[in-house]
Amino acid sequence: MNLFVIIVVALLVGWLAPKILHYEGGFLLNMLLALLGGILGGWITTLLFGADLVGGFNFWSILFAFLGALLVILIARLFKRKQV
Repeated sequence: MNLFVIIVVALLVGWLAPKILHYEGGFLLNMLLALLGGILGGWITTLLFGADLVGGFNFWSILFAFLGALLVILIARLFKRKQV
């Protein structure tokens, strides 16, 4: 996956995932969490299916990046609650 596709998918997922979970992290934090979620989603699909399903700008890339971003945001919420 080239850098441009990673940025486009991260922008899309970084905009959508926090809206679904009502997470107020700010633009840069949301983009960072989305990027980490995309990496996590790709890694998990490789472990589960034995193939890299996140390989371009397609439905699977967006879906697994979105699911990974949701997971990362939920983890970030847990750490935020423990600090308070």
